[in-house]
Order: sequence, then structure tokens, then C-alpha cells
Amino acid sequence: MKSLWTLMVVYIFFINQNTMGDDQWSETSEFHLDDYASLVKKDGEDFRILQLTDMHAAYYIMDEFNAINRSLSMAKQAIETYKPHLLALTGDNVAGPSNMYYGKRLLAFLDQFKIPYIMVMGNHDGEAFMNKRDDPRQARLAALFETGGYSLFKRGPVNVFGTGNYGVNIVNEKGRIVYGLVMFDTNRDYLRSSQTAWYEWYIKGLNKAITGSETPETPVKTLTFFHIPLTETKLLREEWKLKDPDGEKDGFWEGPSSSRNSGMFQKIKDLGSATHLFFGHDHLNRFYYQYEGIYFISGLKTGFCGYHSKNRLGTTLITIKGDSSVVVEFKPAK
Repeated sequence: MKSLWTLMVVYIFFINQNTMGDDQWSETSEFHLDDYASLVKKDGEDFRILQLTDMHAAYYIMDEFNAINRSLSMAKQAIETYKPHLLALTGDNVAGPSNMYYGKRLLAFLDQFKIPYIMVMGNHDGEAFMNKRDDPRQARLAALFETGGYSLFKRGPVNVFGTGNYGVNIVNEKGRIVYGLVMFDTNRDYLRSSQTAWYEWYIKGLNKAITGSETPETPVKTLTFFHIPLTETKLLREEWKLKDPDGEKDGFWEGPSSSRNSGMFQKIKDLGSATHLFFGHDHLNRFYYQYEGIYFISGLKTGFCGYHSKNRLGTTLITIKGDSSVVVEFKPAK
């Protein structure tokens, strides 16, 4: 409780802990808004989210000397410079067979800032295992991520594919949602139908809790976080190449490793809630492009662990402005 009071005093927001845990879920389950963590955005002021992606906090034999310490130093400098209210880690947070050791080290690093953080699992977080709840290394790491002093990570419903499908809400001082945040485990390859069904249930639940209707004319706005980009990223790239070849070349320094089409993007469009989709995974890409009315953002890789270009390292700052508009800025490492 002491840490929660510290958050209220220093950052002027509160946290309601998610009690959903490992519950079974079905499309007929009753939605309870209080089951999901909430962070308060002070009325009229900006709310800053700092995306850290693909930190790969571990040791690779091909890495530069002292890469992990340099990576954490890069993240520390960004956190202290941009003073975010929330950190968003979009996968491949750790890697390798010693991921539990490095997971503990990463949590200790994050907790020192006394800032809440959300996380999604990446393909390297459960190194060498399929990302299913019965895979020991993945399950142990996910359980560890839940224990962070300022962690809002949740494993989510046990019967929804993947580990770490959950929501967090940013609310105003009266408790009304300003923006919802939705996190997904893209597994080692792609989303599954149960995740798409859970997403529809979750968004409709948010809408009904706030507006009284599951499908209001103006849905609750959400930001959505993944690790592996949706397959529509390839279509986005082709469209961008025709409109602005130079912009496309700057956005994609490598071919996008997109997931199999799960129907998630169509569901996102149908529900009309998500305004921005944030990804990691492709270490050399950095793009911010509106495709079919929704922004796709590939964040800057944070750190020197794993393959990278020194010209494409840093963090991504997401600012929810006082008027609830969203600004996204790439912040190259200094």
C-alpha cells in the first residue's frame, strides 16, 4: 500500500489492482470495470507514456561489451528526461535461457523509478518455448512480471491464447475513461481467434460501462500494444511506398515481420475504438503511419542488446494531451 500512496502523491494518479488473474473467460462473462487497473490523468494536463521496446535485457555473445548496462543507461536517461507517467514495454523485454535472472534484474531497474509500467510478452521472452501457459519458462516469467512493485502486467484469462492479454485504463479526476490501453501477446507468431473474441468483449464492456451501450456512436478511445506487427503492416508499407517513397524508406530499414492475419485488424476497425497500434519486434524499423484511419507505430528499439543500428536506437514518447488528442514522437538516444 505504501507504494500506491507514493504514486498518488508524486504522480497524481491511483491504481486499482486487476483481480481477474487466471479466471476462465467466456463471451457471456460479466464485465466489471473495477477489475482493471486505472491511472489518473489530471484534468487539462498531459499524460506521458514512454515506449521501451526490444530491450533484450540479457547477454548475447555477439553483443557489444557491456551492452546490457548501456541499454539500461539509455532507458534511464530517457525516463529521467521525459518524466513519463507510465512506461510501456512492448516485448522482447528479456531473452535467452537465463531470462528469469534478467527478468528480476529488469524489474528491479524499472521499480527504482516508482513509475507504473505495462508490458507485453515478445517471442524472446519465452525463449525456445511456444508462448502458451503450460510452457514452464514462459509461465514463470509471466508470473515474475506480475510481481514488480510498479508492474500492471497481468497474465489475463487462462483460456484466452497467449500470456498477457489485459487492459488498463487512464481516467480523468472524476473517474471517466480518457483512454483505454489494451495489451496483447502476439506469441511467437500471431494472434488467435480467442484473443480477437476477448478483445471484442473487452471493448464492448468498456463502452457499456461508460456510455450505457456496447456500441455507442462514439466508442471509448483506446491505444493497443503488441510485439509482432499485424499483417496489415505489409499492406501499409506498399501504400506508403506509392504515396511517399522517401518516407517509406526511412520508416522501413528491414522487411516487416508481420503476424498471420487473425482478423484482429478488421475487428479493431469494426469496433471503432482503437486510434493507435504500437509495435516492436523489427529492430531497424521506425514508422508512424495512418492506415485505414488507424495509426500504426513501430517504436524505436531501446538498447544495444541484439541486432541494431546505432542510428535507430531510443524510445518513443506517447503524449495524451489535455484535450485528449495523442501525439507520438520518436526520441533517438543521445
